[in-house]
Amino acid sequence: MNPRELYRIRRQLAKKSFINAASLVRGINSNQPTAVEEQVQRWQDHFGEILSAPVQEREHDINTAQYPIGINENPPKHTEIVEAIK
Repeated sequence: MNPRELYRIRRQLAKKSFINAASLVRGINSNQPTAVEEQVQRWQDHFGEILSAPVQEREHDINTAQYPIGINENPPKHTEIVEAIK
């Protein structure tokens, strides 16, 4: 069975149709760009905003356990690694 046939059967079983990828692109003002060039430009703007955003520094609030939980904190031994891979 080829992948196309498999996907067609899966789609029939799920009773879903293809998603129009163009409908997923929204402009800055929630308008939908019509031309392919406008959609590509919107994707470039979107990822440009995300990738140029400053990295947010967060302090992690990790509390220590109130009671010993019995976990071995030592590095694993070679034999333990070999057993885990098997």
